[in-house]
Amino acid sequence: MHWPNSTIDGYVMIVEQYLLANMLLDESSCTDAVSMLSADDFLHATNRKVFEIIKHVHKRGDGVDVILVASEANDKTLKNYVFDLTDKCESLAGTERYCKKIKNDSIVAKIFRIAMETADKAKIGGDANELITETEKALLDLVIDNKTRDFVHVKDTMPEVFDRFESRVVSGKSDGISYSFSKIDEFTGGMHDGDLIILSGRPGMGKTTLCANMALRSEVNLYLFETEMDKITLAENALCAVSKLDSMRFRNGTVNKDEKQRIALGVNDIIQSKYFINDAPYLTPTILRNSVRRQIALHGKGIFAIDSIQNLAVDGRSHGPREDMNAISRSLKLIAKEFSVPIIGISHLTRDVDKRDNKRPVNADLRESGSIESDADVILHLYREAHYNHTFKFKDIAEVGVGKNRHGITRVALLYCDLSTGKFDNLDNDSYNEYTEAIKGEIGG
Repeated sequence: MHWPNSTIDGYVMIVEQYLLANMLLDESSCTDAVSMLSADDFLHATNRKVFEIIKHVHKRGDGVDVILVASEANDKTLKNYVFDLTDKCESLAGTERYCKKIKNDSIVAKIFRIAMETADKAKIGGDANELITETEKALLDLVIDNKTRDFVHVKDTMPEVFDRFESRVVSGKSDGISYSFSKIDEFTGGMHDGDLIILSGRPGMGKTTLCANMALRSEVNLYLFETEMDKITLAENALCAVSKLDSMRFRNGTVNKDEKQRIALGVNDIIQSKYFINDAPYLTPTILRNSVRRQIALHGKGIFAIDSIQNLAVDGRSHGPREDMNAISRSLKLIAKEFSVPIIGISHLTRDVDKRDNKRPVNADLRESGSIESDADVILHLYREAHYNHTFKFKDIAEVGVGKNRHGITRVALLYCDLSTGKFDNLDNDSYNEYTEAIKGEIGG
């Protein structure tokens, strides 16, 4: 592909020739260029062919020189071109600079090509959303390709390691982002940038409510992508939680004067919160990635939550539930790493849980669990015994089992829970100890 501006196009041609000349004359330059570039990065077809030949010779283990490379050329014109390249060598020290320039120009040219293709498709017409999705995917593929990382020696990470350590010593706590509940933080060390966190539970356990409570208590922004409920319902639930008001009484309008005052105070709490809602019913990894980028630009980084990951659609054609979930799970982890933010994926569990005597979830109960379990950094299972046993003494206690934790231990945290008001809170020590003693042997720690 060529630039529309012939002056720029000619300059790119010269830089590519300078690099190829260095590769022909210097083995280390050849090694560096092969590791930094691909043939696709060369905008001019002849230079692309020469690079492919040099790379082939280098990979074969033969020493790269102009005679050997020219002998591999399949026509006389290309052979002569290779011989002429050696006259283009300006400075062997310029190899890295040439590589970066070629890589940059390659990306810009690909962006230009995508823009032109998009314009051509737009002239024809068709479905706007499909065109947006195709264009976004093409651009995001460039982003991912451009963020490939090289190896670093572990010693080079020590300054950052000690900076983090000293920060923990000064603060007396983990540098992770708080879950807003002390026991979960104690067992997990909080959320970390790049984490994929799975919050699972059977229907009726309060997964969405727990996530909303995290948002209402959070010191950082929490962005909830909600595919099952609308934003007004979520906002009403949040208002009931901060007002400690029965949600049915709120929806029926049967509230007294004291409760109205609590609602008025609750509105102020909602206004001061860092809770953002997106209730678009259709969500794909590409749409999610773009929205994450946009929200970070508008409001800053934070926690991103999806309710639920089973409702996400794959980009492109479906290949079946298991394969689709594998792709979605991997995409969520890549997005978390790309933007250095924690992502919480709310997940359904299989019905097999309800067939057991002990209905506390384990990792294998995750629906389409294979890839989710391997991609996740932390897996949390929400469970309430009172959901199954209506005579259970501790109706207002929920268990959050840490089923997987790359940062620490796997234990069971206990929370106060009142789903009539949508309220989760830290549990007092006496209740914590009493509950733990009552079900000793059924849960760990």
